[in-house]
Parts: sequence; structure tokens; C-alpha cells
Amino acid sequence: MNDDKGWNTKRELGPLEEFWPSLIVQMEEEIESLALRQANGETPKELQESTQNWWKTVSGALRVYHQCKAQGVPIDPDPVFLLERIARVAEDLGNGNVPRLVRDAASNKRKLWRRERFAIAYAIFYIDACKDGRIEDRAYNRTVSSIYNVTPKAVRGWLARREEICRGVPCDGYPAERLIKEMTDRGRIYARVGRGAPSS
Repeated sequence: MNDDKGWNTKRELGPLEEFWPSLIVQMEEEIESLALRQANGETPKELQESTQNWWKTVSGALRVYHQCKAQGVPIDPDPVFLLERIARVAEDLGNGNVPRLVRDAASNKRKLWRRERFAIAYAIFYIDACKDGRIEDRAYNRTVSSIYNVTPKAVRGWLARREEICRGVPCDGYPAERLIKEMTDRGRIYARVGRGAPSS
């Protein structure tokens, strides 16, 4: 498991399987700790980072659980506690109420939506492939900025945020043709829809 919870499920399926039970316990303990801190009067701002980290752990754990089930890999126990907790959050949201567990994670500083982040990640993967000679394009920055309708400076900014942007985005073993198609298709959508599209 990576520190940023951006697990690569194919590479880390085995190791995660070994400590899955302790991960479930850890998530339960962390949610209890957050509830206690709330009861003790800590503010949403004080709880924000811890709450965001909990949701990152949840995201990574559920993705790996899904991979195990999809591939027929035994994984025990089922995350019943986690699914029940998320069901409660979904019920609250469905009734028009924003639960504390969601409010405390929210930030006024805008971050990339998942689809937005994935689109940018493939631009970075494309540039990587150009640099290591798998794709012939010496003007890769200009190519990406043109397709995504952003400035070359924006592309350089994405490269500087590589770790944040590429976390958990699959690309292992993609041939050059696949990278070109992914970058082009996602880039055109990015250019048309613009920043901040929340679609999954």
C-alpha cells in the first residue's frame, strides 16, 4: 500500500490480501477516533485532513476489494462495516442532508475531480512515452497543450504535480498506440468540457 492510498491493485493485490483484516480494523478505529474528536469539540478545519485521509483509505480499499471479487481472488473479511457506513452516508445525501463525515472532508480549495485527474494523467503518460522514445513526438508539450486547449505552462504545472495527479491511474503495459488514443480522446473531452467536470 502506498502512503497516499493510491494503490495499484494489480501490483499490490497479493500484499494487500495479507494485511486486509488489519486494514478493516484500522478503518473502524479511525472512524471511531474521528467521532470522538468531533464529540470533544474539534472543528471541521481541525478534522479535515484526517477525514480526507480516511476517505482516501476507503477509496483504495473498496477498489482493491472490487478487483479481488472480479478476479475471483478470495479476500476475507467482507468490509461489512464499511459498506454500512457508506450506505448511511448515501441515505443522508439522498434525503438532502450532508453528513458530518462528508462536510469535514470538504475543502474550499478546489482539487481535481477524478475524470479531470485521469485525463491529465494520460497527458503525463504520453509525455513520458515521448521522452523515453516509445512515441516519436519531440514537440510533446505543444501537442498536449493543443489537444487539451491549455497553455504549455499549464502542462509543465501538471508534470510538477505528477504524484498527486497519477495516483491510482492504470497505465502499466500500455502500448504506444493505446497511450496516444487515451491521451487524444481524454484531451478532447477535457478541452470541450473544461476544468472541474465532476463525472466519474
